[in-house]
Amino acid sequence: MLRAGSRFCLASILAIGLASGAFGSDQYGPPSGYYSSVVFDGTPASLRSSLNDIIDGHTIRSYGAARQALAILDADPANSQNVILIYNGASVDGSWDSGVTWNREHMWPRSLGVGDNGADYSDLHALRPCHPSINSSRGNKPFGLDSSSYWDPTMASSPYDFRGEAARAIFYMDVRYDGADAATSDLTVIDGFPSVGQMGDLSYLLDWHYEEEPSTRERRRNHLVFSFDDNPFYAQGNRNPFVDHPEFAWALWGEQPNDSQIVFAGGSVSGDGSSELTLNIGRFILSPALEDALGQTVSVQKSGSTPTSFLIEATGDAYSADHAMPRTFARGKQSADIDVAIWAPSPGPISGQLVIDNTDLTSAGGGFGSADGNDTLTISGTGVTEAVASFAPSAGQTSLAVDLGVLERSLDTADSVAAIFNAGGLPETTADLVITTVEATGSSQIISVPVLDGTSIEGNQFVLVEITGDRSGPLGVYEVQYTFQTADEPIPGAGLAETLTLSVSMELIPSSCPGDLNASGGVDLSDLNAVLANFGLATGATLDQGDASGDGSVGLADLNIVLAGFGTACP
Repeated sequence: MLRAGSRFCLASILAIGLASGAFGSDQYGPPSGYYSSVVFDGTPASLRSSLNDIIDGHTIRSYGAARQALAILDADPANSQNVILIYNGASVDGSWDSGVTWNREHMWPRSLGVGDNGADYSDLHALRPCHPSINSSRGNKPFGLDSSSYWDPTMASSPYDFRGEAARAIFYMDVRYDGADAATSDLTVIDGFPSVGQMGDLSYLLDWHYEEEPSTRERRRNHLVFSFDDNPFYAQGNRNPFVDHPEFAWALWGEQPNDSQIVFAGGSVSGDGSSELTLNIGRFILSPALEDALGQTVSVQKSGSTPTSFLIEATGDAYSADHAMPRTFARGKQSADIDVAIWAPSPGPISGQLVIDNTDLTSAGGGFGSADGNDTLTISGTGVTEAVASFAPSAGQTSLAVDLGVLERSLDTADSVAAIFNAGGLPETTADLVITTVEATGSSQIISVPVLDGTSIEGNQFVLVEITGDRSGPLGVYEVQYTFQTADEPIPGAGLAETLTLSVSMELIPSSCPGDLNASGGVDLSDLNAVLANFGLATGATLDQGDASGDGSVGLADLNIVLAGFGTACP
């Protein structure tokens, strides 16, 4: 392990203005300029000293005040009246009951250097609510997994991971307490089993720190310890640097210069370790839950033996839920999926970038660690509004009634037409409208429309619905209802559109020339042959099949009608 006084080979001093705008609108990130005075000249000592200057001199809250402070800092996200207990992750009543339900746990044990009267005794960054019996079981054991002499911060039953949180709390105490404060000792993290003033095991703590990156719950806690605006009665006004900037840990305790390299999977990689990837998501539906609707992820890969940390910056129309969140990679080859979406407040083309910065402060050479070039994902697409189905050029007409009329039976058809519009807007800013299914109830064997399932309609366009009524059927009133289910074109964010209902009616009455079955202009042998050829047809008979009476069958009544008019011309 490298300790204070050791050096990495860096060509120049790095002034680290890391928080100046780096976290954007991140509600739990540090304010602009908080870490602007951090300096790393290649030695852990330079970084340790400048970090101590930032986090030292905070408001000291009493150990007694921690009884109320922890109820705020460790409140259960699902129930603000409860607190989450360290190690077992139990959610219990947050009210203080003299330590019966929970008490105050020193993450850095008192017997290992934390005093009884100094700032370290009540420092909220290293105090947690804990079940009394678990607190007693842990005692003064250092953190680790090697034997019964060490304590695993995450118990088997815990729904939460506390190893990374424990590591960052211990790192904070090491940097914050250097023995310069009254009634405090110089606290030091070491490898192996510690003695007074020491805490371990560093090998586990360093791995846990990178394996379990800061969670939203931990980052919220860090913010509330810091912010007098959001926690006026119990804030102490300083932050845990290792929650905000995980990369500080490797610069202080890493065994070697960082040899990690981060690239976009499938991207083109340059010699400086930078990579470029393009993603065109095509057309997508604008929606309030845009990132969920898109559901895009890209894979980021890390090579090298050392762990590292990284930040994602979204620019332009690009968006990621991981934007400005401190992320980490553990040792060895790793990969992670990054959420990708776009921010499109209005329809039209969009473009933006996600830029990944390997934030480690050390480097094993060109293209590694701090010398690893930034990785850029360029994302593009076109945002469109939802399709709008209507029977009119404007939205809103979802039902239409068509009456084909009262008509004499004949071999002609009764024809009409309707139109289904995509009334959402122009094609370039509106999703296509797709007719997914057409269902009919009623007399669809007499009144029909074309097969339109799967028909696609661009914005501001329409498709004709040709309606055909068969006038050769039996006498009577016919009604049919066609239901058109529509949807957006199958693109990200697509959903069902309006359901349209078309109702069509028609009445067939007796022909003025009932015996002229083939509409030849008179009653003749061909009409007689039609009756005889279909004589006995019981159901669904049409005019040209010999149903002169209009009752739907062919029989003696039809024969008599034809014989009665035989040889006469129709008017």
